Amino acid sequence: MLNPALTARIQELARDRTGGAAELAVLAAGILEDASPGELKAAAEAVMRAQPAMAPVYNAAQAALAGRLPEFLARLRRSAVRVAEKAAGLVAAKTVLTHSYSSTVVQALRYAPPARLLCTESLPGGEGRRTASLLQGEVIPDAAVYSALAGVEVAVVGADAVTPTFVVNKLGSALVALAAGARGVPVWVLCGSEKFVPAAWSPHFGELFEATPRAWFTGVLDDEGFADLL
Repeated sequence: MLNPALTARIQELARDRTGGAAELAVLAAGILEDASPGELKAAAEAVMRAQPAMAPVYNAAQAALAGRLPEFLARLRRSAVRVAEKAAGLVAAKTVLTHSYSSTVVQALRYAPPARLLCTESLPGGEGRRTASLLQGEVIPDAAVYSALAGVEVAVVGADAVTPTFVVNKLGSALVALAAGARGVPVWVLCGSEKFVPAAWSPHFGELFEATPRAWFTGVLDDEGFADLL
């Protein structure tokens, strides 16, 4: 049985449909840090149910159960900076397209600003408007992505989870990947290694997320470097 304060925080975590995966992992970790030893197992299970498509939340829960939550949080806080540094050559001073909202992508584009940024609206939810407001980007309709890519040099998206075979992200990510491939535009996944999960990980994604084959992307760039060059 969880205390009412923890239960309320887990319910708030479950209601969050706009936060990026890394941001949600920080919230989940804060809940787990405040759980008593007797509550920890139930709290870990509850936060995983609250955000089942978010690999960092899953990994935060697993780290807490293993007694390694401080190490997980330290890696999480470093990862976005490292991704930004490694992605600079991909995006700096270029025309870039991105989809939905990712705190990792936002940090990368702040670190190495593009010459022009196009942000798909990313319905339902419209998270692309948040990205555009933070980075002075231009919002485009989701249905216009193929046409817009004609003038784009590189596309970048975040990830809620990365398995050996697919990338889980906001609905519409597969369309971006397919359209970029058809246009001959490289499309990269920018994410920290806290998003990596084994092939056996298979949650219910719900109506807001989809799994896109990794082969549809140019590659995955994580905090350790290039996870693959497909």
